[in-house]
Amino acid sequence: MPARAAIRGNVGMLYELRMYHVAPGRMDDVAARMRDLVPAVFAKHGFPVPLGQWRATAGSKLPLYVWMLAWPDSQTRAHAFAALYGDAEWMKIRTETNGPRETVLSYDIAFMHDTPAGHAARRLHADRAGPAAGLHELRLHQIYPGRLVQANTTLTETDLPAWKRAGATTLGVFEVQSGLVTPGFVHVLAWDDFEARRKGLTEYEANPTVRRAREAEAAELKTHVVGRHDTWLLEPTAFCPPQYGFGITA
Repeated sequence: MPARAAIRGNVGMLYELRMYHVAPGRMDDVAARMRDLVPAVFAKHGFPVPLGQWRATAGSKLPLYVWMLAWPDSQTRAHAFAALYGDAEWMKIRTETNGPRETVLSYDIAFMHDTPAGHAARRLHADRAGPAAGLHELRLHQIYPGRLVQANTTLTETDLPAWKRAGATTLGVFEVQSGLVTPGFVHVLAWDDFEARRKGLTEYEANPTVRRAREAEAAELKTHVVGRHDTWLLEPTAFCPPQYGFGITA
């Protein structure tokens, strides 16, 4: 896998989350294709090196393969995919690795932007660098309509520090622009292991600052600013693990 370049966080950067619903029994085939065959043909057409790739170990609609990209803009992405889909080499790779049936039955895609909360998380975990190991958790949060500024504030001031105290490292917080759920945030955390997550969830839920924040939201809105969420537990691949902070430098 080619080395990643550092990413300058900015308003225009487009982050793409791709969630592949894999045919039963074909997860190893998908991973092998992504590891061995995809990098060269992607590089030929201007694709960035993925920010991370994972196998989901728990969550809905398994088996699931997850990966992320960062594009400078939507036009660059459109040109890259158009070139890829017109490439006979790519069609040959798909045909040969699929065999008699498709390896990926369907996929969900979210287009996202970085958030102030994501910037705050990188400051909070500025001491962490390199590949993020352990158990990863992808949370897809619904945000109360019209409260994106408040959601960023409550995550920055209350939740992210509480997650850190509970043993989690926030790798990134992204606002969903389209796909999956809007308004919504994608929040990616790293834990040492499953037991650390189990203990950390208990500690986070009992945190008095978090509890007061939730009570204040409920009193004002009769609900919560950062609402219900779906969760997937992820195992980072050995060949493309995400970097702490996803390598974003700003």
